[in-house]
Amino acid sequence: MFKTLDKQFRQSPVFDRPSLAGRLGFGLSLFAVLLLLFCLRPQNKVGDYLEYGAMTIAIASHGTPAIRLSDVQEAQRLNPEPRISAQYAELEKGIRKNADTPFPAFYHGRDGSYYSIHFFAYSALAAIPFAAFKALGIPPFKCYQFVNLAFIFILGLACFEFFRSKQRAALALGLFAFCGGLLYWDWSSPEAMTAAALLTGLLLYFSGAPIAGGVLAGLASMQNPPLVFFAGFAPFLAYAYKRTMPSAREAVSLAIVALLFSLPVLFNLAKFGVPSLLAAATTETRLISGIRLYSLFFDLNQGMVIGVPALFAALAAILLFGKPMPIRLLACGAVLFSLALALPALTAQNWNSGAAGMMRYAFWAAMPILFACLLYARDHKVPTSLILALILVQAGVSWMERRYSHVEFSPAARYVLAHFPAAYNPPIEIFSERLRNQEAFTPRDSVLTYTVGGQVKKIAINLENKQTGLTLCGKNRELAPDTRFTSADDGWSYLNGAPVCNPMLTEDAAYGARDFADAAALKFTQGWGSVEFGGANWDGIWTVAPVARFELTPPSNLPYKTLSIHGQYVAPGMETEVSVNGVHLGRFALDRGLPIPVKGALRNHEGRSIVELRNVPIKNPAPASGDPRQLGFFVTKIVLRGAQP
Repeated sequence: MFKTLDKQFRQSPVFDRPSLAGRLGFGLSLFAVLLLLFCLRPQNKVGDYLEYGAMTIAIASHGTPAIRLSDVQEAQRLNPEPRISAQYAELEKGIRKNADTPFPAFYHGRDGSYYSIHFFAYSALAAIPFAAFKALGIPPFKCYQFVNLAFIFILGLACFEFFRSKQRAALALGLFAFCGGLLYWDWSSPEAMTAAALLTGLLLYFSGAPIAGGVLAGLASMQNPPLVFFAGFAPFLAYAYKRTMPSAREAVSLAIVALLFSLPVLFNLAKFGVPSLLAAATTETRLISGIRLYSLFFDLNQGMVIGVPALFAALAAILLFGKPMPIRLLACGAVLFSLALALPALTAQNWNSGAAGMMRYAFWAAMPILFACLLYARDHKVPTSLILALILVQAGVSWMERRYSHVEFSPAARYVLAHFPAAYNPPIEIFSERLRNQEAFTPRDSVLTYTVGGQVKKIAINLENKQTGLTLCGKNRELAPDTRFTSADDGWSYLNGAPVCNPMLTEDAAYGARDFADAAALKFTQGWGSVEFGGANWDGIWTVAPVARFELTPPSNLPYKTLSIHGQYVAPGMETEVSVNGVHLGRFALDRGLPIPVKGALRNHEGRSIVELRNVPIKNPAPASGDPRQLGFFVTKIVLRGAQP
């Protein structure tokens, strides 16, 4: 059925091969629009301009990406702006000192030369227009705008071949423009190039020009390595949609992607001894987490949903109502492709990096979804009015994203924080830097408070800060026992709303590590190791099983108000279910040391209470040490408070 539908539709006028005059007319019109854009917009030295600028000068001057003192001096001369000139001056000092890292993002290679942390493909493409503009008196660093617009021009031609229609091609370019293209086209970084090349590659692969598509995707993978997944997903998407195996030409295109991707790897191995200096210096696999993945797609400041909500809506419609089945399978494949592009980005140390609204990774990771929408529009005669509606929504989104920087909360985030603060719990780096309006390290003893009109809406604290209660409540007061925190990342948690503080209860009974062996007061009955005395905060006892119980004999049979179990988990950000004498008290992050309301459950008829810790996360913290133990929570102190006669 689908093959019949496909054949019939391809016989329709929209698939008639356009004439040479039609191609030429569309190309000239697009060229004129992009030329006007180029002339109206001044050079924009943002993104990773410092690195690409130095490499572009080097390649234009002596044909290599090795950065010499003369290149840095030329960069200072061409960049009179105080901030940029000062940075290049620091780079020059570092090179003169023969430092291994003369300035952040510049490194000493094995051959004795200095190189940028980024590969030089983007700078090599910009070197020719750089030299030409410099000779013609045009601001030379508009060369990056030229390269970005050149890739967008190629994208426009690919859209024309894909749709066989000037109007539809123009609409497709409009969607690209308002799905991030207008935000990043004038950056001095390869974001626009990457996104345009990826989308163009997919369009050409499905338009009978796979080798050209492979070349473009491969070029983009030289600057953004995750695009090598094109070599796996392009044939997968084609098979899901057309039920055809890759042809010989398609196989060649995929080999080209792999070959171009391998060139930076070989270069980095030769110059630095690692497959990717960028990955080695600026990424950590430990940073991969669910909260970051969620942030990349749905963060209200820089996530994909902020950048392309119309695409999300269109994708949902395709998945729910798209017919026949192959288009729904392709849409699912596009989502998987987007996820594959996103996952390597989660390792980035600088998560709240420079961005124009939607973060850079989300911009080009959204291209497979845009492609799925364009394919559906082509093959199912989607009304032009609907496409225009999507463009209008995206235009409004782009206008909003222009209103704030990467160290400010977006209008959407401000609204949710003001009215529904518990609904938005971003990675702490995003919250901290946008709250403080600066990209800088956040000390772990910081207490970050978001207020609206003097009213506290959200507070962020670190689990390592044992003075949180004192900071929030003041002397002789403490957080209410039922205070609930929401875990963030890297040991941080959020308190939504103003803290509720109570007068500090007197400490009626406290048991430390020296008391843990006293069976008359405490008896550790199940799921515990041995008492350890490691000094400082390491006098105590580990849980060694998911369920751990101890029996406690209070000094009196009076009703106590709270129980506190102090210590630290084998890893931060964990919580434990606590029960006393069979009464479930709730789930708590014990390492905060907050008092747990016991609701009178601490007494029983025999004078001894059974405390159970359930679902304690355990793991081996140091398998290389030969210690086979699976550890969970290290108890250093147990405190009873608030006895009432």
